Parts: sequence; C-alpha cells; structure tokens
Amino acid sequence: MPAIILWLSRHTPTPAQRAELERLYPGHELKIDKRSFDSADDIVARVAKSGATDIVVVAPLSFVRELVRRGLHPLWAEMRQVTRGSPSADSHHNGRSYRFIRFNRIRSVEVKLEPAAPLPPPSTTPNLSPQQAKSVAGEQGLTSPSAQLESTTTTTLICTKGEPR
Repeated sequence: MPAIILWLSRHTPTPAQRAELERLYPGHELKIDKRSFDSADDIVARVAKSGATDIVVVAPLSFVRELVRRGLHPLWAEMRQVTRGSPSADSHHNGRSYRFIRFNRIRSVEVKLEPAAPLPPPSTTPNLSPQQAKSVAGEQGLTSPSAQLESTTTTTLICTKGEPR
C-alpha cells in the first residue's frame, strides 16, 4: 500500500517539492487540502480522517507547536528567496520569488517571549552590515531594533532531514 501524504497549505506543491516527496515516498498518494484551518484540533482531525502516513503543513507556529506536542512531526518545506524573475525560482508569492531547498521534519518549536517595550529609533548610519550596525549602536549606547529583536525573541524550528515521524 503506498504512503499517503497530506498537504495542508493554500499553496500547491511545486514540481521540485513533488519530486522530493516522490524520492522520499516512492509511489505515494498526495492528498492536497487547501482549506483554511481553525486550530491544531482541526489539523489533527484532518490527518486522522485522511489516513496520512506523513504531512506537510503551512500553519501558524502556535498550531505547529501544538501538533508537535501531540506527537505529529510534519514536514516543513524549506524555501529560499531568490531574485524576482530568477530562472531558479519555482514559486512566486506577493511579488517575491522562491526556490525549494528541501523538506525538513519539525521536531520542536520554541518561542521565547518577553513583555513588549518600545524599540529605540533605527540607526541613521546607512549601508552597514548587521555587525557594523551593532558596533556603532553600542558605541552610541543604543541597541539597533534588529539587535534588540535578536536578543529578546527567538523562534526556533528544530528540524531533521527526512526522518519518518
């Protein structure tokens, strides 16, 4: 019996994504569900109803975190933004172009938060690398918005390549 892959995303899989799923699961059946979902419960119900062997999901981090807590470890399509109109692009959304890199398996989702505080004004020094901007900001006794975000908020998707769930 072939593997059943449930694709939960409003975006259809690209040819490169389909080819990678075929490499991972030769002869699989791909079920595409483009309907929006209300909660992790909704996703779990769809997975159970479909009889899926594996799932690809594009969902809010809170939903994905809940799926992982329940023992589901979906595949995540790693995409890289490329120059608009690039021949290496296999997907276009909201005026941006992307290239599929690989599927990763989501093993954990961690979001660290702290109470909100105003960010300092952006640095007025143009065209600096992030490291240079941090250095200039440090000399001025400021933290750049990106440096403050890096130090206060962490979003981590821990993925492993191609492991079965």
